[in-house]
Amino acid sequence: METGRPAVRLFGRERECETVDRLVDAVRCGRGGAIVVRGVRGIGKSALLDYTAAACTGLRLVRINGIPAERHLAYAVLHRTCAPLLDRIDSLPAPQADALRVALGLAAGPAPNPMLVASATHGLLTSEPTVCLVDDAQWLDFLSTRALAFAARRLDTEAALLVLAGRVDNFAGCVDDFAGRADDFVGRGGAFAGRVGDFAGRVGDDEFGDLPELRLHGLPDGSARELLASVLPGPLDQRVREQLLAEARGNPSALLHPPSSRGYAHLPGDYHDHPHREPAELETAFRERIRKLPAGARGILVLAAAEPTGDPIAVRAAARNLGLPPRAAALTADAGLLEVDATVRFGHPLARSAAYGSASRRERQAAHRALAEVIDPITDPDRRAWHRARAAHGTDDQLADDLVRWARRAQVRGGLPAAAAFLERAATLTTDPAKRVERTLAAAEAMIPAGDFAAARQLLTRVRPGPLDERQAARQDLLRARLEYASRTGDGVTSLIRAAQRMERLDAGAARAAYLDAFGAAHAAGAPQADSPIRAAARTVLRSARLRSGTRPTDRLLVGLATLYDSGPVQAMPALREALAAWSGESFEAVLRFGGPAVAAAMHSWDDQALIRTVGRVIHLARQAGALGDLLSALELRVPVELLRGRLAKAAALADEFGKISYAIGVESAAPQACLAAFRGASFRGVAFRGVAEGAFFGAGPDGGFRHGLTSGTVDDPGSRLGTATVQWARAVQANGHGQYEEANAAARIAVDTVEFGPGQWALAELIESAARTGAAGDLREALDRLCDLAQAAGTDWALGIAARTRGVAPTGSDPESCFREALDRLARTSLRTESARTHLQYGEWLRRQGRRVDARDQLRTAVDMFSAAGLDGFTDRANRELRATGESVRPRRNGPDNSLTAQESVIARLARAGMSNLEIGVELFISARTVEWHLRKVYVKLGISSRRELRRVLTDSRALPDGAGLSPVSSGDGAG
Repeated sequence: METGRPAVRLFGRERECETVDRLVDAVRCGRGGAIVVRGVRGIGKSALLDYTAAACTGLRLVRINGIPAERHLAYAVLHRTCAPLLDRIDSLPAPQADALRVALGLAAGPAPNPMLVASATHGLLTSEPTVCLVDDAQWLDFLSTRALAFAARRLDTEAALLVLAGRVDNFAGCVDDFAGRADDFVGRGGAFAGRVGDFAGRVGDDEFGDLPELRLHGLPDGSARELLASVLPGPLDQRVREQLLAEARGNPSALLHPPSSRGYAHLPGDYHDHPHREPAELETAFRERIRKLPAGARGILVLAAAEPTGDPIAVRAAARNLGLPPRAAALTADAGLLEVDATVRFGHPLARSAAYGSASRRERQAAHRALAEVIDPITDPDRRAWHRARAAHGTDDQLADDLVRWARRAQVRGGLPAAAAFLERAATLTTDPAKRVERTLAAAEAMIPAGDFAAARQLLTRVRPGPLDERQAARQDLLRARLEYASRTGDGVTSLIRAAQRMERLDAGAARAAYLDAFGAAHAAGAPQADSPIRAAARTVLRSARLRSGTRPTDRLLVGLATLYDSGPVQAMPALREALAAWSGESFEAVLRFGGPAVAAAMHSWDDQALIRTVGRVIHLARQAGALGDLLSALELRVPVELLRGRLAKAAALADEFGKISYAIGVESAAPQACLAAFRGASFRGVAFRGVAEGAFFGAGPDGGFRHGLTSGTVDDPGSRLGTATVQWARAVQANGHGQYEEANAAARIAVDTVEFGPGQWALAELIESAARTGAAGDLREALDRLCDLAQAAGTDWALGIAARTRGVAPTGSDPESCFREALDRLARTSLRTESARTHLQYGEWLRRQGRRVDARDQLRTAVDMFSAAGLDGFTDRANRELRATGESVRPRRNGPDNSLTAQESVIARLARAGMSNLEIGVELFISARTVEWHLRKVYVKLGISSRRELRRVLTDSRALPDGAGLSPVSSGDGAG
């Protein structure tokens, strides 16, 4: 039976979702009931009601919520409950209908009998299969509460469900597990066996106290860690991460709405200065509770709030130094605000923010000074330096110098944002105006690749023209241009070119870097090579001996890209190959700084191994450094590359990571998810990202994978021409896979006309195939000539193999069989399994049309096996149709045991099989070693094994792996992405 099950499930609430499914199914079968959902603020009550509403397809749905302002208005909630059902009021007995009309203000008369109003409410709810959802039930008015409670107790034999969600006052409440079976909730006739513990704050003054209850608790540890990682995808000091998890207690709202991600990325303490996303009234309530405490207790709260790593030894020692009474900590515990025992833990993350925010500037400085005095300068110098900086008055050059020195160490723990925080604070403490400007610019420069565009913009605004010398002004212009390009808020290419021209007469090295930024931005934006600004910049570089005089790999990269934009891809191939060969020896800093231009060169080269190595290295180092902006750009390309390799599970994991990061830094793109949908053979019209605040919590898809929901939007990527070309190329691949050649031709033409490289060049093969099937001779000849020219210039197996395959497809007078055999031979030497499979398919189709059915079957069987192993459903169906046309019966393929793994589990299994430890996997994926172990336990259960040693036995060859490719250590470059 079709039950209208929602497309997504609540992340970490699988058991509660199953309960809801059973309750809704019972209504469809003619049985009803009522249930009260209880939990603390932010625990997911409204989210569970959202899930319930999505499950109610085919049923009448009424959804309302209590409003504090209406709590004392008679029948206020009942009015909104019955309004959608009033078309059935005439079916009620006359006394009930008249009483309800008077209660709702629809007719005049004396005060109605509450019994008649309640009976009428029951009659409307049960007049047809109905689900009524009531949120914030603690704010229901008294008379509405009594009417709904009366109806709720009489739904056992009716096709109606009433779900009421109410808040528990105490954050630490809801301690008992929900033990009742879903069937126990359906109907008062069945026994309700689950024991429900006592708790404070029953909704509706206990009117619903005898109804079945569903308690929502904090998420399990593994789910909580994964949810936090979706909001804070960059590197984070492990002590701070553990403190966040401890204080959140698994509360999804506390995990999804921490203080700003920038603040949390800082190593210790700066997150108090940034606004909170949660509603202000809750923090105000905490501040009022804090205000009533004695001074000593408030002092303990400020100390604990200033030290975010949860170090109880430091807090106690600092409290002694400040002369705070020993009983102060007990008072904070009695108030439900703070516990100081084996660790330091606030009752709610907003209690920490309120404690710090309600203190005076002098009290904060005193707390930081006391903490700095008790932190060991040998074992924890950066944390001590940070507290000293927060305690400082005015300027302090010695302390500023210390912060600059420790910025690098802070970056190791907290990534680029942490280093930027140290540099920013150092600038504030610096006396010399020129040094202050340099440090502010350095902080902004670290923020841009980290993806904290708002903070970088604020820092650049802080630098006034007065103190700037010409070089600093040029550097400020360059950083503004890089920010514009990275945040996709304007024409970054033109701004970068202007900045490079200004820098050219001041510093040749800085000018070369600026021009390289401009070429990388032109690639990312999809600027056409004939575009006059970028072509003029390329000519400037090639004609200037000063700009061409560098000998580093980065300088060769500059020359290669300048040649590309001046003369085109065919003429630039030798220079690009030379640059990529030298790039493998480039330093960590250079890869982070110029990873984007290097990826652009690799994309133009048609060398799959060079492209994989280059993108993989950028991804690996960007993850380590927390360079989220650079990581985002590299992931956007790596997804389609993995799809070409037939590794859909890995592509899905990378697309998930892309979605988390794009939300975190405010740059969204539809391209990765659109490509993934296209290669799976699914429709991707309207692909776009939903925000992670919904997507992560609602993110577990039907296959159990952790991924963002897809809502509305357009298949074109508004972020860049390159994004649009990528989407249209994927759309053309999908349409060709389904045999929809007219649609494939239209999409391929858009991709080819939008950009002249990467997906624009890949789409030439799609244009040729669709043109050959539709008879568009003009498109075919032009595209084939262009592709063959590119292939000859590139000289790689990828390019020459694709060109040979298209010659086999196109009626050009060439011998198709020799073309297909050449293509198979060349593509077999690449990692592009999808392209190899497509060649087997097209060769088999040609053989069948030649009447060579036996030969065709061999090629088509191979194609079916390869497509099935990769999960390319559209091409699998096409290959099966061709195979059936040869007279062979096609049996359903039995999937291997690993197909039940989610995308995240697949990646972790792959890395574990490659020999990486849990800690190394955690660093690679921005999760803790404990979360890795949690995922591995689920992998073992699904695969029927008990340890990682058995992974190699179960995943015996490349086709048995979740991503369809062999494994190698991350150091090889292939696995780094």
